Amino acid sequence: MSTLKKNSKVVDSSISFLLFLMGIGFIYKFITGSNDEIQVSKVFWHDSRIYHGLIFVLASIMYFKDYKKIASLLVLFDILVSFLYRIVMKV
Repeated sequence: MSTLKKNSKVVDSSISFLLFLMGIGFIYKFITGSNDEIQVSKVFWHDSRIYHGLIFVLASIMYFKDYKKIASLLVLFDILVSFLYRIVMKV
């Protein structure tokens, strides 16, 4: 296996692992966190953390299985829904 191919595998595995950690982080904060948290102001997105977590875990799996376009679309979908959620909530 060429060095380029090995490096590509390492990068792909790293991205998949990062997406997985982000998803688990969202799910963990959904379970253990509360809606009374304050970062810059009161956290308004607590109820949607579970959805973000599930989307990121699914994107991680898709990326790992070499469905990179689907993984990218999932992350893009999550970002767009987050923007819409903020606009609708007027926060």
